[in-house]
Amino acid sequence: WDNFKTEILERKYEHITAKDIAAAHHLSEQQRIILEKTLKKYEIIFDDKLGHYPREKFHIYPIDDAKFVVKKAYHVPFQRETLFKNELQNLRSDGVLEPC
Repeated sequence: WDNFKTEILERKYEHITAKDIAAAHHLSEQQRIILEKTLKKYEIIFDDKLGHYPREKFHIYPIDDAKFVVKKAYHVPFQRETLFKNELQNLRSDGVLEPC
């Protein structure tokens, strides 16, 4: 574990209100009010679960001169393997990932 800069944590989705989010200390009072109003307006989007865009499907096409980057896959350290597999299963259960 000492060789890694960050720790992989379990996911933790929990309900948080627009007021809680807008209470960020780095914002001015006016910015907090605007942020809270905006979050309340789109409250259905910012719930405590992953969601999906229910309307039309869309495709993202790269620009003509795009250069794709291919990198070698990296292994998951043995100490974190269970946590990693659990998160993959959670993403499958949520419909984010599908088996090939």
